[in-house]
Amino acid sequence: MNDAASAVGPEPTAQAAAPPRDDCMACGVQPLHGPYCHACGQNNAPEQRGMGFLAKDAFAEALSLEGKTLHTLRDMFVRPGKLLDSYKLGVGDAYFSPFKLFLVMSAALFLFLEWTNVAIYQFLPVRTDGPVRVELIEEGVRVLGVQYNDIFLHPIDATLALPEETRALAAAEARATPGQRQAIQAYRDYNAAWVDLNQWLTDWIPRLLWLLMPIYAVLLGVFFTRRHLAEHFLVTIWAHSAVFVIFMALAGLNMSPVGAPGWLLFPVYLGLFTFAASRFYQTPWWSALLKGLGHLTLYGTIVLVALMIFAGIYANGRISIDLWLGDDYSFIDGGAEVHAPGWSARQAAAASSASGGSANG
Repeated sequence: MNDAASAVGPEPTAQAAAPPRDDCMACGVQPLHGPYCHACGQNNAPEQRGMGFLAKDAFAEALSLEGKTLHTLRDMFVRPGKLLDSYKLGVGDAYFSPFKLFLVMSAALFLFLEWTNVAIYQFLPVRTDGPVRVELIEEGVRVLGVQYNDIFLHPIDATLALPEETRALAAAEARATPGQRQAIQAYRDYNAAWVDLNQWLTDWIPRLLWLLMPIYAVLLGVFFTRRHLAEHFLVTIWAHSAVFVIFMALAGLNMSPVGAPGWLLFPVYLGLFTFAASRFYQTPWWSALLKGLGHLTLYGTIVLVALMIFAGIYANGRISIDLWLGDDYSFIDGGAEVHAPGWSARQAAAASSASGGSANG
């Protein structure tokens, strides 16, 4: 029995090392002279790859931990002109490729906004000086102590209802005329429309920035002439990637006790753009600053017009056009005035009738 077992030999185990290969696992060349393929460089040494290896490999692949991540992020802000020159000359091996940079920064911004519940832009009611009070006026209502403001890079407010405002509206509604009640309801409808619209803006502003990137690049050609469009696209990719990082930094400050005003984005961006453009486009810093300011103004106007068009289309059918365009809803110092639907048209018709009657007289 023992002789038979010894003749067969020991049973192989799962941990037994695989015999060395004679051909390359990657390209198939043979024979091999050592563990590394002399044709393609593949390591053909047997290796047991567990979950730890897979996790490490995925992390390294995603972030290029061979030094590219920190190198790219540093020069994106500290030496942006050098980064752009490297991309233009095709010697940017030390950095992420331009499109990988943009994809990584876009994904980072998307995940940041999703996890932190932050919106790039919201139009929100905020408290002003003095108590919240509601005054009844002719076929309308005046709300004081609350005013809508543009809010950038803050956590999402999904209600737009201040408790003291809700109580003041309910108290005024109890003694209001039918026309005034319609105005109060119109005010509530306006708030409700902005709840939906703010969510729509949260979803679409990042997408709109991506969609308008070609326009950003073309406008660069208006101010920085005699350059290839590809060069302007390199600047466009860099600028958007940098702005996404600035978005996250300002939002982080707004989530802390420090806080940061939204307008801070513009001087930071303009300074960084001037720094990069003066080297990349080989122009004096003051010229890069003035051209950058003109480009930002023109591009910002296009973005605002696009947002207004999309917002108008979105709001159509949700609230009356007079309320949306401000005929029945007007902002005043420290608050707003809202009238019953059609009030402005009736006032205009009455004024026209009065002027026609006096002319005939």
